[in-house]
Amino acid sequence: DRHFPTLAAVDLDIEHKFAWIKGQPWIGVRFYNSLDRFAPSEVQSNTGSPMFGGFFNSPGRQFRLQVRLD
Repeated sequence: DRHFPTLAAVDLDIEHKFAWIKGQPWIGVRFYNSLDRFAPSEVQSNTGSPMFGGFFNSPGRQFRLQVRLD
């Protein structure tokens, strides 16, 4: 009963290689935690706290642009 909750998250990465630009970069978008699931990374372990055993610090949905060079 004192374990982190089970995590089911989906990350999505979509990229395309552009051959017409010098260096042929991969340009894309990346979505982290795209379903916006609760994924805590910390637990309140202070036994004197009224929030003892509570989970905190879940990252929200993130969207990033990405460029990779070959």
